[in-house]
Amino acid sequence: MAFALGENRDRQLATIESVEADSSAVGGPLTLYHVTLRAGPGAPPSELCLPDAQGRRLGLPLSGRDGSFRFVCTSGAAGKCILLGYRPWDDRPGLPMRDLHGACVHMIRADYGGDDRPATRDGTQIDAFDRFGIQVPADLPTMSFEAAWGPAGAICVAHPRRPEIMTLAAIGERYPRLLGALGPGACTLEAARRIDGAILFNRSREAPDP
Repeated sequence: MAFALGENRDRQLATIESVEADSSAVGGPLTLYHVTLRAGPGAPPSELCLPDAQGRRLGLPLSGRDGSFRFVCTSGAAGKCILLGYRPWDDRPGLPMRDLHGACVHMIRADYGGDDRPATRDGTQIDAFDRFGIQVPADLPTMSFEAAWGPAGAICVAHPRRPEIMTLAAIGERYPRLLGALGPGACTLEAARRIDGAILFNRSREAPDP
């Protein structure tokens, strides 16, 4: 199956090369697609998605509130969050999945201010868990509590994930709303769990600020 992606002169021909079910995704099976792109008829194909942690170049369509849709890859933040069980279309009372998905995307990208400024690198390992039990903490003694998250970004930050990209001081300078909620004294898991808006949490390996 082929379809067009993009606008006007930037439009490319997208072809669904294969379809497969992922039964390992949290929340139930997902249908995933391998899609290639061509600049025009006869042009060589290129991959739409980068390989994910399992080496797969797969993704799925994700609809927006305005009726539009975008294709998200399992190697990207939105796709990773869906595989973790945070499915924005599955919003229901007592389980704010759309907010969890938004918080997860910020968390995966270490987007502390929620302003699309990631502060991590691909391949950096984290341990994600939430207050609803969709994901639970793993037994990883090398990691410590990093941050609590809501749909607008971090709510508090105990330590930066990649201090060579953004230090704790830089987070406070760039995002004044987080002042007073930075550092291991001001941001603990126990305290964060008492904040209503904190719905997602993560741990990571702590490295000293450069």
